[in-house]
Amino acid sequence: MERKVKRISIMFICFSLTLCYVFSLGITEATPFVEANKLIIYTPHEKSPALTSIKEFQERTGIQVEVIFAGTGELLDRIRLEKESNTRSVDVLWGGGAESIAANLDLFEPYVSTVDALIPPEHKDSSDLWIGESPVPVVIMYNTTLVTQEEAPKSWSDLLDPKWREKIAFADPAKSGSAYTILATMLISLGGYDSLKLFADNLKGHTLDSSKSVYEKVADGQYSIGLTQEKSVQTLIKQGAKVAISYPEDGTTAVDDTVAIVKGTQKRDEAIRFVEYVLSIPHQKMMESLYNKRPVRLDLAPPEGLPKLKTIPLIAYDLKEASATKAMILNKWETLMKNY
Repeated sequence: MERKVKRISIMFICFSLTLCYVFSLGITEATPFVEANKLIIYTPHEKSPALTSIKEFQERTGIQVEVIFAGTGELLDRIRLEKESNTRSVDVLWGGGAESIAANLDLFEPYVSTVDALIPPEHKDSSDLWIGESPVPVVIMYNTTLVTQEEAPKSWSDLLDPKWREKIAFADPAKSGSAYTILATMLISLGGYDSLKLFADNLKGHTLDSSKSVYEKVADGQYSIGLTQEKSVQTLIKQGAKVAISYPEDGTTAVDDTVAIVKGTQKRDEAIRFVEYVLSIPHQKMMESLYNKRPVRLDLAPPEGLPKLKTIPLIAYDLKEASATKAMILNKWETLMKNY
């Protein structure tokens, strides 16, 4: 029954804010410097789909790309640091939840895509500072060898049951944009910080370093359940992993992964070509087919095996409020976790 919305020569750099390693196809020497003739892309996307996309983009356009991988929060911090120190910055931020981008709009410059009419208003910034590339429902996943369908949590509130203590995999929301989305979603759905205290109790103060660790550790049985993105679980399912998806009956969110042009880029034309590539039918279909990412375009269907977005219970999620209150929410969450 339909439910309404309740309101990657290829080089890539993996870095943290303090350490930087450069891995390059055919290049063994590490360097901390980006090359001026390359389009620089920062992304929190998983390497496999990101490198597939970048390789295809380079082959289609001849534009050489250098891509830096890290969590959304770390990437945004790096972009701001580069801006404040007036150093050569990134050209495109590709990926990251819309609310994280919305909290840092001053770092980006507007662009209206040639396919703007095919992207619903709720999947792009009203001032054209970011464009959604894929709506991403956050879900509860479970290991089917450890948890039956009947036992699996059906709602966010079910996660507060003490029976799940130390059995829930959850990423650090200060590092992972998707984990912050989940935390903010739970806060709305559960109605306050008292419930988040119970959730923190069940985590016993332990979070994982990345969203990837969540679904990997649930799949290999280290945790019974995990909070993560739909696309990651569906990919595991198609690979034969013993995992399943539970869409919270009390409502979830489907915040967009985004693409945005960084303010002051010296390669705006190349950046625009990348944005258009990301939104193109061939790329959207490739990501849907290979990695179970939902297309943002109105003229494309969801991945096989996934329900239509309008059939998933969704809660009202105000991006501006979620971005404006992010620092406060993370501060309160950190305070809760310090008790363990």
